[in-house]
Amino acid sequence: MSNDAHWAAARITEARKLHASVTEAVSARIEELLNGQLSERQLRPTELTSVAAALISDMVPPPPKLETKQ
Repeated sequence: MSNDAHWAAARITEARKLHASVTEAVSARIEELLNGQLSERQLRPTELTSVAAALISDMVPPPPKLETKQ
């Protein structure tokens, strides 16, 4: 693992410990972005808006499963 990848993974892990809003989905998306799209070039405003919307959506935890009575 490169130093950059190790640094990013450590920051994501730390953020997950400190902030409940950093869900598994957020962690996965940020790691994917850091290893791809964000490291390749500067994003256009519309792309940033799309990334922000996706991250906000990922922050919402899945609803609890309802128990069914039999």
